[in-house]
Amino acid sequence: MGASKPALHFARSALQLTPQKVTIYTNGSQELEENLCSTIAEGKSTNIAVDSRKIVRLEKVLQGSEVVIHFEDGTTTTEGFLGHRPKTQLTGSYVHDLGLELTAQGDIKTTAPFLQTSVRGVFAAGDSVYTVKIVNHAMFTGAAAASGVAAQLQAEKWGHPVPF
Repeated sequence: MGASKPALHFARSALQLTPQKVTIYTNGSQELEENLCSTIAEGKSTNIAVDSRKIVRLEKVLQGSEVVIHFEDGTTTTEGFLGHRPKTQLTGSYVHDLGLELTAQGDIKTTAPFLQTSVRGVFAAGDSVYTVKIVNHAMFTGAAAASGVAAQLQAEKWGHPVPF
């Protein structure tokens, strides 16, 4: 993820699956490790750890969900599961074809509360509009965009000004 805020958000989400401990691996980034450690220390969290060793290989254990992490220094550790959130990119030509504005993070720029894009009548939802790519946000944005579509169609049907 490359930044402490999204990494901590992801770690807190992972704690819902394993409340004992989550380790954030920075794959050699000392700067990210320092930022994470200072933020974690402020919150006095004891169930989030940070490991900055460089990862050279991942090995899936034959049974179960465990993964062995092999580090550059020759050591290994075994985790019950790994989570990863790579940088995402919008695919397809629809963003360009419709002339949609994007945020600095590369997501589709929308306005609250109904997530209308920079093009009137075009709404966006899910992973394309938020940097947080998790199911509950996708569900929320889908409902918000659907409400916007319905409100706009109803207003146009009755000849009323669009409410947003």
